[in-house]
Amino acid sequence: MSRSLRTILNEGNPNKVGDALHALPAGSALALIPRTVRGAVVADILVLPSTAKCAVVLSAFAVAGGATGQLAPELAGATPAAGEAAPSVTGDVEFAAADAVTEAEVIYLAFEGTVFSDLISVDAGGTEQGSLLQGRRAAVLLSAEALTGGAPGVDAVAARGTTPGAGEAVIAADPTLIEFAAADAVTSATVTYVAQPGAAAVGLVLDSDTQAF
Repeated sequence: MSRSLRTILNEGNPNKVGDALHALPAGSALALIPRTVRGAVVADILVLPSTAKCAVVLSAFAVAGGATGQLAPELAGATPAAGEAAPSVTGDVEFAAADAVTEAEVIYLAFEGTVFSDLISVDAGGTEQGSLLQGRRAAVLLSAEALTGGAPGVDAVAARGTTPGAGEAVIAADPTLIEFAAADAVTSATVTYVAQPGAAAVGLVLDSDTQAF
């Protein structure tokens, strides 16, 4: 009889818990609980580890700076107004320039997935897009560097699904693709990103009735 990992873990049978935690895996599951961080804010950005980038801000408090106090969470990709904090396009926490925050406390949920760096070919003069390796889907683009083409160099990351301007790269509406500006004529690039977990998502693994122990 096949059962879910959720059921097995709830039973607490010591003969099965170890195998269940390995199958989950437990480290990835625990990484998804709300995280609390306090740190310096430089140029309106609180930088987070590449393995724990911010998907959603739950709570934010400006400890020091031009304006201190509780901040209102904003959606990912939005430019925060005064009194707000939001996930940046690269998964850090962004604050309003008007608030001049220099230190903050943030509670947030991290993106689920693994960090990869791919060397991709880009269709310059066509779609201006390059496919991620092995059909992976990007959840957040951490960095992009054009290696060959009309404008080699590090690109700024813009919001997913927008049309990139000169010197920018974005996750396309189709998350298997990274898009560059037509004016840059990029032909190859290195991109670093958090890949969507797909069928390995913790919630799906927990609830799938596929375990025979």
